[in-house]
Amino acid sequence: MKTEILEINSPEYWEIRHQREPWPRTSGWVQSLLKEIVPVNARVLEVGAGQGAASWALLCNRPDIRVKCTDISPTAIKRAQETYKDLDPNITFQVADVFNLSIDLKDEEYDYVISIQNFEHWPVETHKEAFHQIWKRIIPGG
Repeated sequence: MKTEILEINSPEYWEIRHQREPWPRTSGWVQSLLKEIVPVNARVLEVGAGQGAASWALLCNRPDIRVKCTDISPTAIKRAQETYKDLDPNITFQVADVFNLSIDLKDEEYDYVISIQNFEHWPVETHKEAFHQIWKRIIPGG
């Protein structure tokens, strides 16, 4: 039996990874930091949200904000929706690729964009495009 090796940066890799295991992980220090610096009533976009644990933890600490979780993995987004969507109307979910945010999110704008533990999974030569796509989602002064 031949095992296919997938590149860690590929959508296929992340789809299989999210199918295998739930990921209810989040970093406490990240949440503490975000709780303090995200503006009141902010619209927050999380890029590479996985199964939504970080966004949910942020929303629990800051019920005044609205969060949109995006991830390239349909399975991750499905699990996030199943876990969190009925708990709070201020959290929404969408399959989206950081390299196609202009297409996937159209003209949506946000006060704050977060992406936790994602950049190390993207090839260095793609970072400029990822930052460009993210930057276009942030409102002036955001």
